[in-house]
Amino acid sequence: MATLKDMRLTFYYADENVFEKVKNEKSREKLVKWADEFYARYGFKIDQFPVCWNEKLYKRDFCLAKTSGLKIIYTQLFLQMEILILDLASESLRLIGELNDMTSDSTIGSEYSLKNLELKFVQAQLSQAVKSQVAINYHRPFDFRKAVFLKAKETNPKYLERRLVVVLCEFQFHKKPFAVGETFDANPKIAIYSLFNSVFRFGEGLFGGPMVFIDVNFMQQPYEFVLAHEIVHSINGTTDDGDGAAGNIMIAKDAKGKAATSVTLEPNDKTRLDVAFFVV
Repeated sequence: MATLKDMRLTFYYADENVFEKVKNEKSREKLVKWADEFYARYGFKIDQFPVCWNEKLYKRDFCLAKTSGLKIIYTQLFLQMEILILDLASESLRLIGELNDMTSDSTIGSEYSLKNLELKFVQAQLSQAVKSQVAINYHRPFDFRKAVFLKAKETNPKYLERRLVVVLCEFQFHKKPFAVGETFDANPKIAIYSLFNSVFRFGEGLFGGPMVFIDVNFMQQPYEFVLAHEIVHSINGTTDDGDGAAGNIMIAKDAKGKAATSVTLEPNDKTRLDVAFFVV
């Protein structure tokens, strides 16, 4: 049997209440077990750190606060932008489909040109909406990034070396739950932007790698796939909008509630994982 590569993860907790909840529900173990079963088929295994439930060690080194820890907050503006993006993406796909069904002969030349202009207008709006939403995103992970950095500097900087940071916390929504996990700064260009902004805001360089956030209120089935899903986001892999084959880990509705052995990984994502900074 081939040797499995380690996916090196370091888990942090927003505060001690989050830690106790995860410990009592054994929800982290369930996420890791699901991810292990899933990734073993592709040559990887989860190397989680720290492993043992040493309460004193956890609270000293891996809880970012004693109480009232940070939360990932979804503002009304963020949700409105998300709805707008989905609507514009849907309209763009509709226009592309209609253009593909048309020919460029003279009888419909003007109609084709007008529809093509409409498509360009919609795509320009979509691009601007995505940029606006990204700008909103930048405000959410910075305080976490600083808290993780300061905690690691205080305890052991090696906790951040060539490891993917996973923060277990609570998400706060405007009206109803919108996501169970998030990954920030996976795109290299965004990571550089984030690093410069963190220096500007905090006066010192923080680590510039991706960070995964998982809502501790959604770590049981049918959401046990969320850690495996966010790991792919951390390598800037296949997105959630269906650009991979049906049944793959990045289509949440296809992975939700499923056994790890019945969900797939896209070949391109396997290739990216092979060279990811946290895989050895």
